[in-house]
Amino acid sequence: MHLHLASLCLPLIVPCVASGLGRAFDDDGAVNLLQLRAGKNNNSADDEDGSENRKWWRDQGCRTDLGDDIKTCRLTSDMHIPARWGIPATSNNHQRGYRMMAQTVDDSLTAHVFQCPFDKSSSTSVVSGVAIQLGDHIIECMRPPDCHQYVHCFVDGEVISFDTFPKTWDDGLYIERDSHVRLCIDSPDKKSSITIGYRHIHHVGECWYANEKPWFEVDMKIQGDLVRSDDDSMCGGTNPHGGVTELTCEESLFSAESCGKLCTQCNWGYADETSDLHGSQKRDCDNLPDPDPVPPSEQLCEESGCSFDHAQEACGSLKSHSVAFEGCLLDVCSACESDEEQTEIAQVDLEDEEGSNPGPACVDEGDTCGLPTAICTEAVKLNTMTVSQNNLAGKGPDSGAEEIRYLNAAAVDGKVLDLVVKSVGGAYKGKTAKNGKKGQFGSLNMRAGANVELEFSFVESSSGEPVVLKSVALSFFDLDEGKNGKSRTTITACDARNAILTTNTELSLARPNNCYAVASTLHGGASNNPSGPARLTPAQAGRSVTFDFAQVSSLRITLALGKGHGPRNTFWAFEPALACLDGSDPDMPLVPAVPVDPNVPTEEVCPIITKGDGLSWRWRPTNQVSIGPHHSFISCFNACRQRCPDCNGVTSSAAFKGSKYEKLGECFCEGATPDRRQVATDPKDVERLNVFCPVWKPNCNLDLSDACIRAQVARGGLLGVTFNDYE
Repeated sequence: MHLHLASLCLPLIVPCVASGLGRAFDDDGAVNLLQLRAGKNNNSADDEDGSENRKWWRDQGCRTDLGDDIKTCRLTSDMHIPARWGIPATSNNHQRGYRMMAQTVDDSLTAHVFQCPFDKSSSTSVVSGVAIQLGDHIIECMRPPDCHQYVHCFVDGEVISFDTFPKTWDDGLYIERDSHVRLCIDSPDKKSSITIGYRHIHHVGECWYANEKPWFEVDMKIQGDLVRSDDDSMCGGTNPHGGVTELTCEESLFSAESCGKLCTQCNWGYADETSDLHGSQKRDCDNLPDPDPVPPSEQLCEESGCSFDHAQEACGSLKSHSVAFEGCLLDVCSACESDEEQTEIAQVDLEDEEGSNPGPACVDEGDTCGLPTAICTEAVKLNTMTVSQNNLAGKGPDSGAEEIRYLNAAAVDGKVLDLVVKSVGGAYKGKTAKNGKKGQFGSLNMRAGANVELEFSFVESSSGEPVVLKSVALSFFDLDEGKNGKSRTTITACDARNAILTTNTELSLARPNNCYAVASTLHGGASNNPSGPARLTPAQAGRSVTFDFAQVSSLRITLALGKGHGPRNTFWAFEPALACLDGSDPDMPLVPAVPVDPNVPTEEVCPIITKGDGLSWRWRPTNQVSIGPHHSFISCFNACRQRCPDCNGVTSSAAFKGSKYEKLGECFCEGATPDRRQVATDPKDVERLNVFCPVWKPNCNLDLSDACIRAQVARGGLLGVTFNDYE
């Protein structure tokens, strides 16, 4: 039996006397309710000012508590509406053109979308553009100008780049990125939250006219009293099939420039008599014809000549999610090119469900974990509120015992426990004044390039004797790294019974010597750090891990930071934080992130290298380097390194001798701001080679360009040419 002091003691000044404890606490030594905040689960957690925060996990904003009554509307894939707040029924909507997605009764939010055919032969549609009004702001998202897979959005006409996230505007508008394909947006009034994701099935060729099939997915949450269900929107209305009155470009939230781009991109994937050279559709996009109704999935498979059995197998992981399962079947049955493509389509639907409805998952299945909720119920919780000694590894700031000691951390089986942290291996170096605690977290500051093995011990406060805990869980939070993979954080637990991550995890996982080693994979800052172990947003949970231990009086963890600059803080808590999240689903697989070594030229690190046909997109601002019309491509790299250290790519054009473009030789150093200008030349006369580091490859840089080019040529992946062609 675990005796929690919250049930034994009165707050602050009232001494605690309880049978089984065997002693009374004076005012200074009392374990008060303030100290026990870390012991609460995520059904209720206090803010530092004493106000109570509601349950915070899947049905909340990026970092905003939307309240208890929350309504959700989602648009996914081609084009399913698995959640609507107007009526409970699920539906599809394959209408084309500009459509109303949602609006609130107080006009604080309005959302419009632009829908296009999925491909030439498809009767389904996808969202290829999103425009949302939040307060005084207009947010527009459309397909990236460089035709690769990342979410590309504007706020009030200004493009927002990935190095600006997370960002808060003066009126409270907040935007953060979950990944390069997903943004989370909280409204200025904190009454609504929208997640916008960008997906595609496969990538063939270089641009939208080369058979790529991308779309946007939107997950919108608003406070219940804002719901407008009597309109003809996709989220509201009374039509179970989501019939929505068509808008014109002028009536929509899209700018005239955006309308032109959306219309050009519509019906991509083929060229016919209605299209120009690159498949741009010439029809009036204010009057796109709607397709015929889509039949049920089994009938669709039969009509398309697909195997319905294979479709059910491909979508099997979603079987317990009836709405997502049927949507997946429709998607798979509408694509019969190959079993491989059908499987890929099902995987995209599975990833969408994981991202939209993440939940905790054990790394190892079986008796050692079972359902994470059991760990949530059984694990002893310890707080880190009272630091009585702070001298880890003898580095200070206190003198005396070489430890960090937390007094009155818990009460278990009639015993009051202290938590003691010692360095038992490695070489600890850090700013020791920052060790101890940070809010409700235990904290440790360590320099980049260092590592330390920590021992956490549970001892009786009065005697110092070790105490064995039947179940205890240690969680680590905010596991991120510096730019270009610097100061990568790795946590290793060798005695843990299991490890728990979320299905949207951004952490990588390794099993050295059957230990659990999790590591960061993405750059992060302090602006989106969690405020408490029981108050995690989905993005914050994706950068956290919980280790489960049984029958231990002490446990060891190794913390290592990769090479980098300066110290970093690591936050932890003896809380089964991830185990206490809702949404555990044994059918949803756990897929950890793939670690990337920025010093090795792999596909994840190497820049994108494309051989153009005369149509080129360039970053702006550009730095032009004059090195002659027949310059060496490698000379272009070298010149860009010297001229523009912050650039992340180059564009080179070489004129064919004797053509009218003979003097065109250019070398542009590409900056990091995704503001593009188009340069079109005669593809018969000019060859272009474009090399750039896209936003979803943060470990890519020009310093690796030579090695990357050589590595890709060696693998036969540089467009069938030899390295000497560009020297």
